[in-house]
Order: sequence, then C-alpha cells, then structure tokens
Amino acid sequence: MTRFEKDYHEMLKGAGLYILQGRRAEIQKLKKEQRACRNRFRFQCIRQELSRLEREYEALEELY
Repeated sequence: MTRFEKDYHEMLKGAGLYILQGRRAEIQKLKKEQRACRNRFRFQCIRQELSRLEREYEALEELY
C-alpha cells in the first residue's frame, strides 16, 4: 500500500486536516530545496517528486 493510499483511507476516516498540513509542509520544503539545488540531476528528481506530490495533494484536497 502506497503512502497516498494510506492517506486516502485516513481522509475517509476524518483525519484530513492533519494529512493536508503535513503534505503542504513537505511540498514547501521540497520547493525550498529545489531553489537551492545546483545539481541538475537532483533538480530534475525534486521536480518530478514535486509534481507527483502536488497531484496527490490536489486529489486529497478534493476529498476534504
């Protein structure tokens, strides 16, 4: 079971606010790390992860 699936089930149970806050904090942390990154490969990895997390965040936010 992936982290998204676990969070999805928790959202259905009613723990939505805490999950969304944690995910938003993680997205902000990665954006800050991306701005400071000088390694092109690492920059691309962070960008891919950010896009995945933002898609998941939007899907979870629709449940809330």
